[in-house]
Amino acid sequence: MTYSPKRAMAEIRHSISLGPRATSSPMKRDEDSSPFISDAQPHQDDDEGRGRPPFKDRDRPFWSHFQSLCPFLGDDAKTSKISIFFLILVALLGFVSIFAIVKRVNAPYLCKKDGITLHCPHVKEAPSLWENPYSATTSWKPCAERRAGGISDLPPENETNGYIFIHAEGGLNQQRIAICNAVGVAKIMNATLILPVLKQDQIWKDQTKFEDIFDVDHFIDYLKDDVRIVRDIPEWFTDRTELFSSIRRTVKNIPKYAPAQFYIDNVLPRIKEKKIMALKPFVDRLGYDNVPQEINRLRCRVNYHALKFLPEIEQMADLLASRMRNRTGSSNPYMALHLRFEKGMVGLSFCDFVGTREEKALMAKYREKEWPRRYKNGTHLWQLALQKRKEGRCPLEPGEVAVILRAMGYPKETQIYVASGQVYGGHNRMAPLRNMFPNLVTKEELATKQELDHFRKHVTSLAALDFLVCLKSDVFVMTHGGNFAKLIIGARRYMGHHLKSIKPDKGLMSKSFGDPYMGWATFAEETLFSSQIPNAHTQLSSAQFLVMKKIFVFCFLCLFLGFHSQRVSSQEHASTPPRGWNSYDSFCWTISEEEYLASADVIAKQLLPHGYEYAVVDYLWYRRKVPGAYVYSLGFDVIDKWGRPIPDPGRWPSSKGGNGFTEVASKVHQMGLKFGIHLMRGISTQGAAYKESGRIWTAKDIAIIARSCAWMQNGFMSVNTTLGAGKAFLKSLYIQYDEWGVDFVKNDCVFGEDIYVGEITVVSEVLKQFHHPVVYSLSPGTQVTPALAKGLTGIVNMYRITGDDWDTWGDVAAHFDVTRDFAAANLIGANGLLGKSWPDLDMLPLGWLTDPGNRTQNLFLPIAIDFLSITII
Repeated sequence: MTYSPKRAMAEIRHSISLGPRATSSPMKRDEDSSPFISDAQPHQDDDEGRGRPPFKDRDRPFWSHFQSLCPFLGDDAKTSKISIFFLILVALLGFVSIFAIVKRVNAPYLCKKDGITLHCPHVKEAPSLWENPYSATTSWKPCAERRAGGISDLPPENETNGYIFIHAEGGLNQQRIAICNAVGVAKIMNATLILPVLKQDQIWKDQTKFEDIFDVDHFIDYLKDDVRIVRDIPEWFTDRTELFSSIRRTVKNIPKYAPAQFYIDNVLPRIKEKKIMALKPFVDRLGYDNVPQEINRLRCRVNYHALKFLPEIEQMADLLASRMRNRTGSSNPYMALHLRFEKGMVGLSFCDFVGTREEKALMAKYREKEWPRRYKNGTHLWQLALQKRKEGRCPLEPGEVAVILRAMGYPKETQIYVASGQVYGGHNRMAPLRNMFPNLVTKEELATKQELDHFRKHVTSLAALDFLVCLKSDVFVMTHGGNFAKLIIGARRYMGHHLKSIKPDKGLMSKSFGDPYMGWATFAEETLFSSQIPNAHTQLSSAQFLVMKKIFVFCFLCLFLGFHSQRVSSQEHASTPPRGWNSYDSFCWTISEEEYLASADVIAKQLLPHGYEYAVVDYLWYRRKVPGAYVYSLGFDVIDKWGRPIPDPGRWPSSKGGNGFTEVASKVHQMGLKFGIHLMRGISTQGAAYKESGRIWTAKDIAIIARSCAWMQNGFMSVNTTLGAGKAFLKSLYIQYDEWGVDFVKNDCVFGEDIYVGEITVVSEVLKQFHHPVVYSLSPGTQVTPALAKGLTGIVNMYRITGDDWDTWGDVAAHFDVTRDFAAANLIGANGLLGKSWPDLDMLPLGWLTDPGNRTQNLFLPIAIDFLSITII
C-alpha cells in the first residue's frame, strides 16, 4: 500500500474522531475474523471409511509432509539429491522474497496508524535543522537603538502642543503595538504622551496596568530624547472622568492606518485647543507606508528597546529557557511551537477541522452565537472552508504540525516548548503531535506551582513568559497568524537573524496533504521548500504582509558589510495599483538631481497622502548633457567597465565615485517615497567587455544585434538570454539597482511591438531573489492585446497597454475601449510577480486637456502622474 500525505492526514482525522473507541479489545477483534481461519469449514462425514481422522497427521514423520506436498520427492539417492537441490533453491527464493517484503514494509511512507499512535519514518537529523539558513545576514546590526551622546531638541513638557491619552486594547501583543503607535503619534504632533492605560479585554479579562508588566522608568528614560512621556494626567486637569467619558475630550474619527498628515490636519488643532485629548479607538490607527521613515524607526526603537518587561519576568523566562536546553542532562537546542488551535480561533476561522459529528455540531452552534452575521444559515460555510484552506488561511491542526516537522527532519527526541491556549479537542487532538514528539512541554511543566503563582496574578505576565521563551528558542515555529508570532519573528529578524524561524506555507501544504499520489520523499521536499520563512527585512510597502507591518521592521537592519545577499521577498508585490510621478512629461531626458529632488519633495508633501508614492526618473539618466547629445544620438552614454549604464555625473553629482543612485534613493526614502528608474532593453552598443565563466565577452558577443528598439533604433541591442553570459549580464545589472535602493523599474522596448519574452523572463527570475520588493513594469504599450498580455502577467507587476498621452481629450478618450477589453479578460489585479499585475495606461499630464484639433500643450502644472491603473479611471 502506498502512503501519501492525504492518506496519512485521513488516518490522523480517523484516529482522532474515534477518540477512546479506537482502542477496542484485541480479543474481540480476533473473535470477529482472522486471516488464518477459513470461511468454509471442512465437512465432517459420518462414514469412517471415507472420513479423515482429525489427529492422524500428528503421527506422520516430518519428511512425509514434504512428500505429500511434493510427490516427486522419492526415497532413492538420486531423487534425494534432486530434492535437496530443490529445497535449497526454494529456501533461497524464500529468503529473497522475505528480504523484498521487509524492504517494502520499511520503504519511505508518510505515517502508519496504530490506534491513535502515528508511526512515521525516521529522518536523519541534519545540523542545518538548528542553524540559520541565511547566515550571511548575521552581520547586519539593528539601527533603531538610541544614539549615545545624542542631544535632545525636545521642548519642555509645558511647551509641547498638548497631551494625548490612549487606551491600549486587546491582548498583550496588540497592546504593545498600540503603545508603539502612540509614541509615533505623539512625535508627529509634538505632543506629550500620558502613559497608556492597558484596557481590560473581553477575552483576556485582565486588569494589568502598564507598570505590572513593563519597566516604566526604562520606557520613559529610553525615549526621553524622542518624546515627552509623563506617568499620569497633569494635576492641573482636575476632572479626570471627563477624559475617559466626555465626547468633548475624545477624537473618534481617526481612520485605520491613518497617514501622518491626517493627525497634523485633523487631530493637532483640537489638541492645541483643548490641551488634553483622548484618542479612541486606537487599534491600528497609524499607517506604515504613509508616515515619515523616522516615525517607523522610532516605533522600532519603542518595540525593541524601550518596551522592556519587568526584571522578574525576564529572570523567570531565562530560567525556563535554561531548563529547556538542559532537560536531557546536557545542553541541547530546543524548538518553540506556537499553536493556534483554541476554541475561539477555530470558531473565528470558519474552517473545517478534524472532529466527530457531535463536535462539529457544537462548533456550528458556537459560531452562530458568536458571529451570527457571518454564520447566516450555515449553508455557505462548507465551500468557504474549502476555499480558505486552499488559500492557507486556516490554522494548522496539531496532527498536521507533527507531520510537517517530521518531514522537515526533526527527530522524535526534539525538545519542544509549546506556547498555546487550551487546544480545542484536548488530549485526543494533541495525541498525534505528542506521539510523534513526546518531549512536548509547557511552562506549567517546566516550573513549579510556587514559581508561577506570582505571575498568575496577571494573564499578561504569563503571556510575557511564553513570549520570551519563544523569543530565545533555537527554532521558532508559527502555525497561524496573530500578533504574538509576528512580533517574535520581527524581533528575531531585527536582532540579526541569529536564530531560525519557520512559517509553513499553509496554502502549498494544503495541496500536499490533499494529494493521494504524493510519496514521502516528494512531500518532504515540498515541506522543506514551503516552510522556509523568507528573511527579507525591508519589505515596507504592502498592507498585505502584516508580519512586516505589525513588527515594525521599517527601521531597517543596517548593512555593516557592503555585499549583496539575495533573499526571497515574502511581501506581496503591487497588491494595489502602483501610483506615482514620472519625470518625462516635465523634463524629457535632461532632468538633473536638483530638479528631481525638488519635484520629489512636492510629491511627498502634496500627493503622498493620496497614495502617490513612487518618484520615477525617466529615460537616459545616463546620457551626458553636452552639445551634440539628444534623444537619438550615439556615444554620449556613461557606462561602467562592464557595460552597465550609470548616472551622468554632470546632472547627478552624488553619483560620483561609483555611488550610482544610492544617495538619491536614500533621500527619496527619507521623504517617505519610493525610488524608480527607467531602463531601455538589453545592452548599450557602447558596452565594454564582460567576464563570465573565465571568458571575456563583449557587448556584441552577448547581444542580438539585429534586435533593436522600434522607436529608438540607435544605442541599444537585445541580450541573448540563451547564453549564460547574457543572463549573467542582466543579473549584474539588476543587482546593481537593488544595491542602489531602486524600488521600481520601468523596462522599455520589451513589450508591445517590441516584445522580448526572453529578457522579461530572466529579469523576473532575478527580481524574485531580491531582499526588498522591486516592482517590475513593462513598456511600451503599442499594439498590446489581452491575448498578448496573458502570457506575461504572471511574471511582471505592470505592463503598458496604450501609447503616449498628451494634453488632448482624444488621447484619453481612446483608452475607454482598451480598458473595457482588459477588464473583460479578467486581467485587472491578476496574479503577478510575487504578487499582482496591473494593465497600465500612460502617465496622465495634469492640467488643461485641450479640445480636439487644438494641439497646443497648455499645462497648468509641470507634473505628470504615472501608473494610473485602469481600475482607478
